[in-house]
Amino acid sequence: MSIDIVWLAVYFAIAVLCIPLVRILGPVSIVEYRLEELYDQQNGVMNILYRVLSPMICCSLLMLACVMAFDALGLPLPAYRWLPTVLYWLILLSVKVITANKCRSLCMAVMEAILSSALAIVADRFIVEGYTQVGLAIFDQSSLAFQMEIALFYVAIEIIVSIGIRRGYKTSIQPSFGGARRPTYYGGNVDVSEKKLFSYEKDYGPLLPSRYKNDPLLRCVFFSIMAIEDSNRPSGIRVLERMVFKFGAAKTTGIMQQKAERALSDEESVVLAFDYVEGMWDDFLRKFAKSRKKGGACSISFASDWYSYDYDSVGNALIGSFSVLYGDYCGTRLHDASWVFRNVKAFEERNCYCLMPSKVIAQGSLFPMESHWITAGLAFWEDGQRVRGIHKESCSFPMYVCLTRSGSSVTSDSAEFAIAMLKDAGWCIDVVTYVESALCKIECYGGPDLIKPRIEGWISVSYPIASGPEACKPLSNTLCMSAQ
Repeated sequence: MSIDIVWLAVYFAIAVLCIPLVRILGPVSIVEYRLEELYDQQNGVMNILYRVLSPMICCSLLMLACVMAFDALGLPLPAYRWLPTVLYWLILLSVKVITANKCRSLCMAVMEAILSSALAIVADRFIVEGYTQVGLAIFDQSSLAFQMEIALFYVAIEIIVSIGIRRGYKTSIQPSFGGARRPTYYGGNVDVSEKKLFSYEKDYGPLLPSRYKNDPLLRCVFFSIMAIEDSNRPSGIRVLERMVFKFGAAKTTGIMQQKAERALSDEESVVLAFDYVEGMWDDFLRKFAKSRKKGGACSISFASDWYSYDYDSVGNALIGSFSVLYGDYCGTRLHDASWVFRNVKAFEERNCYCLMPSKVIAQGSLFPMESHWITAGLAFWEDGQRVRGIHKESCSFPMYVCLTRSGSSVTSDSAEFAIAMLKDAGWCIDVVTYVESALCKIECYGGPDLIKPRIEGWISVSYPIASGPEACKPLSNTLCMSAQ
């Protein structure tokens, strides 16, 4: 009985010693160390990880040192080696109750205590008890069961964060128009400081393909997504994700949170995200090209393997649309992420001394089918259904031909067949209006010696164009050409 009292005193002494030790080491171990009542979306996960792990580690290490000393002296070893961690939390919870700490803080502390104590029992069984059986060789062994416990521990951490922060994982709820509320990314939960963005540029900028260098707004989109995903899963969490990936506790890994058959490093996830983000960007540019937000008729134009856009027009539209564009990546369009994009865009512009080009030209095939329809090879969308060619110089074809087909027989194959027939006959395709299973209208120009087209299923109308200053108007597009 006397030896049990001695060990109980040792347990209590270890617990009391660890309380100030944990608090002293907190600000040293993690930069965003906070009290429980000051947790927010930016620092909640790392603080809870520290508060759960540190008491268990401190108490277990001191307990292991005692066990090693008693074993070397040949003295009886204690039976309840996890008890110092439990006593640590009992003392801490008692202080919170006496000081009438906030209910939220007390509730979170109870959950942290349960998880920390359970983890202490696991550590005692697989480490301290293992030492009593095989000695120091225990540190060279691995335990599948212990790794599974780590997976469960990670899931439990996520649950505590969700309950404790209440405003949603890594987002805050902000009121919007009409009284609706939506999760919002802002300065309190996404780090877009100059230091952080410079670190992204340094670590991952050299990995970016040439298209990201030629298209500054695509680059802004990529680093905006990276900033959000990095804040959602800080580096410490990503390490745990890679550890528990084999057990199915994590589906995505790396700083860009990409899916793969194996756990990814941050660099591997960045490389894997290139094509995905480019696909998102292509979809955005296609919709922008046909939308009413594009401003001028030629604010975006395209060829078969490259495109050009007005930087200010697309950039301003993207500020308002980035939140829904980010939905292609995260799976929901309800998060307000425009604040992040604005800050990343401002950072990238500062890197260029705020001297951005008026026109951006980059490689990419936005409209591979439509770009081959137009004889000029360079085209733009006049509206959502009408694509027009941009001609390099004014021309004066005297003949105009319009072919029309309507109804369910209108398909891309039928349109391409008619366009090919016209091109083979020498006609210049200038405008194509196409709506699947509804209407296709092809407008083309040519000389008087060309054979007037007659294609089955198409209605053909042709007539000469009046001579004079108006003769070249349909083909000139001087506004578009001056912008190229």
